Amino acid sequence: MAATGLIIAGGQICLPAGHVSPPPKVQAAVERIVAALNTQLFAAPTSERLTQLGLGTHELAAAARAGHLLQIAEGVVLIPGADRVAGGILAELPQPFTPSQARQALRTSRRVALPPAGVPRSARHHPPTI
Repeated sequence: MAATGLIIAGGQICLPAGHVSPPPKVQAAVERIVAALNTQLFAAPTSERLTQLGLGTHELAAAARAGHLLQIAEGVVLIPGADRVAGGILAELPQPFTPSQARQALRTSRRVALPPAGVPRSARHHPPTI
């Protein structure tokens, strides 16, 4: 398989990330998101903005598989590499840190700060029981 340049990802045979171009309409929408994120790295577009751009679940997944976006949670996308930048910023915080401290350090919202801070998605809506 290596000689063909194809890889197996998620049980599918495909081209490596970055070698697949989404449809032109999706590519244009992704480019608009990337341009905005290049000015504010952790200002993930809202679900309303994604809908305005015509990016649903399938389009976001395709853009992420192609390496054009990084999907950190359902409907939450950043540019590839933002997770490493977040890790570096969060590593500088006094340990352990709170979700609020992560949000402030990343200058973002809780929906963006919690996945990079290592809080499982399942814990976001269900506070721990004591």
